[in-house]
Parts: sequence; structure tokens; C-alpha cells
Amino acid sequence: MAAKDDDIDLEEDGDVELSLVDRTDDKKEFVKMKKSDGPRGRLKACFTCEALCLVVLDFTFCWPRYLCDRICASCPKIDCCKCFGCCPTWRCGPPDLRTINFIAGVWHALLTIFGVVGFFLQSSTDAGKNRLFQVNLDWQFPERDFTSSAYQTTAIQHFLNNTCIQEDGSMTCPGQNANEDFFTWSSCARRNSTDSMVNDAFRLATPLKQYEETFNNEFYVVYLVIAFSGITSIAHFSIASCLYSYYRRELKEFRQPLRWLEYSITASIMMVIVLLLCNMTDAFVLGGIVLLTMSYNSFGAAMEYPSVKLWAVRLWFYVISTLGFAFSFFVAFMYYYRAISPWLDLFTDGYSCSAWGDLFGFVAIVVWALFLSYLTFPLNDTLKHVFLCCTERGCCGQDKNEAFIVLDEPDEDVNCCLRCCYDPHKGVRGQELHELRRQDCYRFFEVMYIILSFVSKTVLVAIVMTSALMRGSD
Repeated sequence: MAAKDDDIDLEEDGDVELSLVDRTDDKKEFVKMKKSDGPRGRLKACFTCEALCLVVLDFTFCWPRYLCDRICASCPKIDCCKCFGCCPTWRCGPPDLRTINFIAGVWHALLTIFGVVGFFLQSSTDAGKNRLFQVNLDWQFPERDFTSSAYQTTAIQHFLNNTCIQEDGSMTCPGQNANEDFFTWSSCARRNSTDSMVNDAFRLATPLKQYEETFNNEFYVVYLVIAFSGITSIAHFSIASCLYSYYRRELKEFRQPLRWLEYSITASIMMVIVLLLCNMTDAFVLGGIVLLTMSYNSFGAAMEYPSVKLWAVRLWFYVISTLGFAFSFFVAFMYYYRAISPWLDLFTDGYSCSAWGDLFGFVAIVVWALFLSYLTFPLNDTLKHVFLCCTERGCCGQDKNEAFIVLDEPDEDVNCCLRCCYDPHKGVRGQELHELRRQDCYRFFEVMYIILSFVSKTVLVAIVMTSALMRGSD
């Protein structure tokens, strides 16, 4: 009977638990995991959303393992590369952040050089300069020079002086009669004229004057393309060198202010490039879009500073940031469809010889390519915040030592796909392992930001510079 009881105890001790709890052990220094409900609990855990996602990811990215499962043995314990017998000592793992930032810095430096070379190729001739997307800004103000001849007509003089003949034959004069005011004159004016006459007089008294700045005909969109590539390159080189210690320290705190600082500058330049190509030349609108883009990127940084448990604050910042992002692209698309799209529609409208698409066709590619590539940033950011919320202990009504998603599996039991996110943590268990795995995953989201930035900026540089060079240089 004793042996049977011992077997039962061993079976119970073999149960694997899935939640976190503060519980010490005399023989081990790490915090142990709480027991589950035995076989039934393990079976139930197999039907969670987390388990489904892991299985889908495993079959999607690790399918070579299943082609040679007899060689590789069990799924979670063998690296995918061993299926082919190559590099048996190599272990799949996350990329080194210093290396990937250095690579990104080199690539954006090459894009900068490409932009500079393209600019000099086109600017070598006067005709080539005209093909470099010259920038001409303008803005409008109401003109208020009441001494000009446009204001000297009788109707406008009565309008400016607030004089009107009333029903008793007297003339209104609110500036001198204490019993009269502006609204006395307004009522009299409306009785003696139609609303359209008053509105026309008001418009005549407040004409708009347009001012234009050409920057001496020497400022081009290509300058901005070169600038944001150069700034991005400097940012990545700085992170990979002098700022690397600060960079890693901030990542361990689940934030990365350097990323958002760089985005607030480069994303603003990118939006200005898109608006300029869409024939938006109003300096005030462009300035507003710059500040708006800097603001929603700054809100992205602000989201990372409150505790994950303060989810309402993070959600508030997220909503404001999303609205700013949406409005900036709304302006871009409005100007594109009002100023550029009609040129492209001439051919379908009966102008069978029209070839304006050769000049403006790339603008549609720029706008849509940048919009679609930019959409990946909020998606990545959303997944990041959801992940942090689901893995935060004590968040959203959970026990102080429990989380929706637990990351406490030993290294040898980690799913193949997750090894692309995790560093090995030998001898670490429980809550300490859970927190280290959270840091590893946050670092993976950082790598995704770098890749998305790499793609979106490369696409913009390639489209704009290629379009400028293909326009000829004669």
C-alpha cells in the first residue's frame, strides 16, 4: 500500500501548472509554479487561444520539422535546422540588436548616397532641375487695406461705416449714438437688402490675398528624401554605438523613447513629401501636419511610460495617436484625389491621347505604398500593448501573481517558433523566467519596428528617386 501511495504522490508531483504564484522551496531559489488540476487541467489548457496560436505558428513556420520528424524526434525540443543536418550546434534565436541597428544604419546611409547621386545627376542641367519636384509654398491672408480703390464704392463705404437709412428716414450711426449698436445697423441693412447682397458686400470687404515663396527656385522634394534617410542612418548608428547601453536599459523597462524621437522627425518629413507630391503647397497646412505627426508619435512614446495596469491611460494616448495618424493621411488622400487623380482620369474621360500618367502616375504609388506600409506600425504597436497587458501579473482583475499568458516553460520545452524571440535562460524558473521572457518578446517587437521602418523608408526613397531619374536629364 505504501508503494501505491508513493506512486500516487509521484503522479501528482508530475502535474504541470500554468499560473504564477509566490511560493518558495528550500531546495531551489526560484519561485515555483502553482499546481494545476491534473490531467483534466492539462487537457483544458490545450484548448486555449494561446495554444491555438502556438500550433498555427508552429505549423506555419516550422513545417520542415514535420517532413523529417523521425530524425528530429519530438516537436518542441528540437531546432528546425537540425532536420536538415546542417549546423547542428546552431540554435535558432533572436537577432542581436546592435547588429541589426548597424545594418539598418548602413542601409539608410546607402539610400542617402543614392539620393545625393540622383540629385546631382538631374541637377547637372537646367532641364534636369525642373524634374526634381521643385517646392513652391504659398499661404493666404485676408487683405485689410481699406484705403485701396476696391473699397471706395458707395455700397462698401456704407458697409464699413455701419450706416443705413431706417424706416423713419434717419441714418444709423452706432459709433456716435448711444442707443444704437452694430446689431441695430445689421437689422436695418437686412431689411433694405437681401442676404446675398450683405454676404457679397462682406466678401468684397474681406478679399483673400495669396502669398508665395519659391525659395529662389532652389529647393526640391529630393532634399527632404535625402534628409530623412540621413537622419535615420544617424539614429541607427547612434543606437548601435554610443547610445546602446541606454537603449538596452530602456528596453528592459518595456519602452524605447529613442525610436519615437526618430519617428517624430522622419515620419513628419515623409508626410510632408507625400503632401508636396499631392500638390499641397499651403505652408500652414504643411506645418500643422508636421506638428500633428510629431504629436501622435510622441503619444506613442507616452503610452509606454504608464504602468500596464493603468490601461485606461494607455488607451487614451492610443486613441489620440490613432486619430492624428488617420487625419494626416485623410488630408493626403483628399489632396491626391482633388489635385492629382483628375489628371490620371483624362484618358478614360475621352482624352485618348492623354499621357499625364507618365508625369503623375507615381504619386498614386507613393501615397498608397506609404499608407499601407505605415499601417503596419500601429498594428505592431497594438500587438505589443496587448501582449504586455496579457502577460502583466495582476493586470485586468488577475491575482497579483497571475497573468492571462504565462511564459514560464523551460528552454527545452519552448515551441520552435518562440525560439526566434527568446534568449536561453538556463536554470531560471517561475516568475523570474516569465519576466525575462516578456523582455525578450518586447525586444522582438523592437526588431519588427526596425524592419518596418526599413521597408517603408526604402519604398519611399526608391519610388521618388526612381521617378525623378526616369524623367530624363536632357
